[in-house]
Amino acid sequence: MTAFTRRLPRLLLTLVMSMVAFVPSHRPAEAQSYLLPRGFVRETVAANFSLPTGFAFAPDGRIFVTEKNGKVWVVQNGQKLDTPFIDISDRVNTVGDRGLLHVALHPRFPAVPYVYLAYVYEPPEAAGFTDNGARVSRVSRFQASRSNSNVAVPDSELVILGAGGTWATIGNKEKMDSAPYTCVDGAGTPIRDCVPNEGPVHSIGSLAFARDGSLYVSSGDGINYGWGSLRAQNLDVLAGKILRINPLNGQGYASNPFYDGDLNSNRSKVFAVGMKNPWRITFHPVTGEMYASDVGQTKWEEINRTPPGANLGWPCWEGPLQNAFDPECQPVLSGEWPHTLAWHFYPHLNGRGAALSGDFLRGTNFPVGYRGDYFFAEFNVATIERVFVNADGAVVGETFGSGFTGGVQVTSGPDGALYFLSITEGALFRIVYKGDTNTAPTAVASASPNSGDPPLNVSFTSSGTFDPDGDQVTFRWEFGDGGTATDADPTYRYERAGTYTARLTVTDPVGATSTATVRVAVGGDLPPEPTAAATSAGTGDSAPAARVNATPTPRAATSTSTQASGGTGQILREYWEGVSGKRIDDLTGAADYPDSPTGSEMLPMLETARTMDPDYGSRIRGYIYPPVSGEYRFYIASDDASGLW
Repeated sequence: MTAFTRRLPRLLLTLVMSMVAFVPSHRPAEAQSYLLPRGFVRETVAANFSLPTGFAFAPDGRIFVTEKNGKVWVVQNGQKLDTPFIDISDRVNTVGDRGLLHVALHPRFPAVPYVYLAYVYEPPEAAGFTDNGARVSRVSRFQASRSNSNVAVPDSELVILGAGGTWATIGNKEKMDSAPYTCVDGAGTPIRDCVPNEGPVHSIGSLAFARDGSLYVSSGDGINYGWGSLRAQNLDVLAGKILRINPLNGQGYASNPFYDGDLNSNRSKVFAVGMKNPWRITFHPVTGEMYASDVGQTKWEEINRTPPGANLGWPCWEGPLQNAFDPECQPVLSGEWPHTLAWHFYPHLNGRGAALSGDFLRGTNFPVGYRGDYFFAEFNVATIERVFVNADGAVVGETFGSGFTGGVQVTSGPDGALYFLSITEGALFRIVYKGDTNTAPTAVASASPNSGDPPLNVSFTSSGTFDPDGDQVTFRWEFGDGGTATDADPTYRYERAGTYTARLTVTDPVGATSTATVRVAVGGDLPPEPTAAATSAGTGDSAPAARVNATPTPRAATSTSTQASGGTGQILREYWEGVSGKRIDDLTGAADYPDSPTGSEMLPMLETARTMDPDYGSRIRGYIYPPVSGEYRFYIASDDASGLW
């Protein structure tokens, strides 16, 4: 028998970055950050999650976010709340792609206070056993507190799918993908209400409510190398399927395509068959049809339009091609049970190979040409792909955005924006259209070597520089001794000893600029970056303060400045515009204080500008060479009466 499953890259743990080639001196900025069509921007909705796996919108605008380890967080009014909605980490298996993987809210939440979670179950009896052996998956309903719907009622879990998956029904508890198998009895008969997961991938995936209030569940094939892939064709096994169940009790529906007269039978819960790893499902905003992204094996990725009773073909078909010849596939291969060809499919080329999630764009935030199109995350190459029907009626796919690492869910939000969840960045973003506006590039500069004896040849690079609009950018280098260059990655020769600050200015076609600097020490070593580790919160109206203690490094003074200002030309001022007051130790790392400044300039003397907008931040960096002996004292003061000494 052919083994049909394969081990995908650990989708939740491994990222393959795309590489882009560039021409020197005049080129599109590198996609080290995100890249979108002009007029689109990415905004951070919430951050500081630990391996987030899914999210769902509440009718009142709140967002519930799941973490792989078993926690659910609430984002309210743009803030991630301090207390999780619930923590079920004590019952979640997190090996490989397993974990707490998705969330759905009852359509009438919080009036109907139910939150649904899909996860791989770790029974208490598993203590002491290897955690990558066979396990089972579950969908459970939790009740939000009536007094505070941001937290769950303790011990309110009701397992509505997978209650038959217990320690006794798990197969090989120590070794994945090996007999005895999960969710079958000694005679090989499938066990009722049991969702098998023989190995650490292709488990339960997604939850979604349809217009009629039914709950759809996507379930992977369970990755059993012996026969697990073929059970995707078995109506009595809940693996490799799309399921449609009653969210109140987990029963199937009499209207389901394989209903056999028993609402609790496995096949009465089945909506579609022949799926490998249907990570995310959604519904067409006009027709209400269900669509599922299915991560492929070694050749093809699929986006499937999935009508009731559809057989998507796995493992007998993958993409547009036949994949197997086993006897179990004959009904599909012969046409007795017609195979539904994927709505959109694409080959594994140029690193692509993980169509992880997607949704149809709703609302009017995007331009008309994008509305109603399907957007999904290609995890392996960190892109957002767009699928649409062209004027000839053909289904066409193209890349919409790049640099979107770790995408595990793409969903159209109630505000018309496109929301993107990154498991690797631990953040939820949204893509919005701001109009045909220009965004300044971001400059990044580095040098190698950055110290050495004269004459010193230094290779400079602008690697990491990017333009969010995808514009061509130009480069200008000033090397600190009067020399300049316009190449992206120049090499420069320093003839005389000294410490130089090389400055890179990047300009886009509209004239927006960004600068970055890098120091080079010729005839010596670079002095260390000044650091300070001590802070205090201040008392009353007193500002926060920090005392910096430095270990002196003996250094011969080669010259003394005679300028009236006492300046050396090596003082860098960076400033942030349009920001409000914050503790000085919050200057970076906060949402309203971007890590990159609005701009910068070299100061002739140790004094900042006096004519800035009332809401701004400023940082001054310089290098002071005190005498080898004696005392040297300096001060930096601001109009807020804080000081550094």
